[in-house]
Amino acid sequence: KLLDLGIMMGGDRFRDDLHDLVENIHSYCIQCYGFPRSKNILKEPDLKRKKYGDNIQRISNPSLTQFIEKYYKLQIPVIITDAIHEWPALKNWENLDYFKKIAGYRIVPIEIGTDYVSEDWTQKLMSFNEYIDHYIIETNDEKKKGYLAQHQLFDQIRPLKKDIIEPIYCAIGELQSINAWFGPKHTISPLHTDRFDNVLCQVVGSKYIRLYHPKETQHMYPHNESLLYNTSKIRDVFDVDEKKFPTFHKAPFIECILKKGEMLFIP
Repeated sequence: KLLDLGIMMGGDRFRDDLHDLVENIHSYCIQCYGFPRSKNILKEPDLKRKKYGDNIQRISNPSLTQFIEKYYKLQIPVIITDAIHEWPALKNWENLDYFKKIAGYRIVPIEIGTDYVSEDWTQKLMSFNEYIDHYIIETNDEKKKGYLAQHQLFDQIRPLKKDIIEPIYCAIGELQSINAWFGPKHTISPLHTDRFDNVLCQVVGSKYIRLYHPKETQHMYPHNESLLYNTSKIRDVFDVDEKKFPTFHKAPFIECILKKGEMLFIP
């Protein structure tokens, strides 16, 4: 735990030493104690309970020049297919035991609650084994969600970084960070905006995504608090209180189901 905290919160001076030490200790733990086997593999979530649109353009593995000229410069969202098919993660990450073998005893930060604006939201440090067993496998509708969200997992746990390859489209400008989201079915990220462009890669399962143009900000009802200024007060886009948010329905949007092996450019 202390070694992982040092990696997550410390500086760069002894980072390589911490990585080497914690990886050696983890390997020793696997050899001596093994890991609790999972009962299943990750499955596709059920997205049939609501009707979803699919009006974001898809394009197969465009050249960097094509991507820059047609989408990046014009700030147009696009789904890119056939660009991460060589990632080992597409196969490895379907098996929960893979994560346990690679990182089961490592400590990771987990968000507990419906989403990060919920009153009962909190964070907890736990082992990857504990997270998988209690929040991925044994999840149910009554239990609070556990979400490993927007975490620089690949900087912390180096063996997992070998499973991904930085997309060529990230070569435009300076790469800010590489984050991971890993959670059970029906996890939700509230409507929000980021300060930089994103390339979201779907490795396992599918994700419903809705996008609004920046000019529709007035209809998004952002929070007034400084920490949540980039997040909408609207909790469920499918069940909006029209008395509190009377103009939300006026804002046009685009939406999609992002599938395994696809990436979405989000300006």
